[in-house]
Amino acid sequence: MRRGFKDLISFEAVRHLKYIPKIIYTVKNWYPFLMNYIGIRNCGCLYTFRNGIRIKTGEGVDSATIAVIFIKGDYPKIKDESVVIDVGANIGVFSIYAVSESKNSKVYSYEPMKTSYDLLLKNIELNNLENSIRPFNLGWVLKDLLENCILQKILHSTPRILAKEGNT
Repeated sequence: MRRGFKDLISFEAVRHLKYIPKIIYTVKNWYPFLMNYIGIRNCGCLYTFRNGIRIKTGEGVDSATIAVIFIKGDYPKIKDESVVIDVGANIGVFSIYAVSESKNSKVYSYEPMKTSYDLLLKNIELNNLENSIRPFNLGWVLKDLLENCILQKILHSTPRILAKEGNT
């Protein structure tokens, strides 16, 4: 999504300025990331993080997902040795975050859209996470989720989905 000049000087855009230092600190090739994030550009890119993580995107809007997860820190730390089910994994940003922020965790990533799934596979490969992230090119509907999983609340009402035995 490209934005016009009027959009760039709006209050909404200005409040994102506080993330610029963290973007520069986190992303090696921060300039194209920033241009996509604020909407001046809208194109795919291969972003390299200073901690070694690499994420290939298909379009500029994917930088917003990266920002929410890696820059803004909106997601909690994943506990070591967790099993995570990422339904609607998109290009794998959260899946990569989950295994990079914890030790010995396993992520099952489900993405039905072929173009996003292909980028998910590429991002798993770029980060050598084939043993930690297991991708599936399919989606879930609520009926599947309820029949095949148990939803359990743990610590501060954080939902955790555990697969029933034999359905992994």
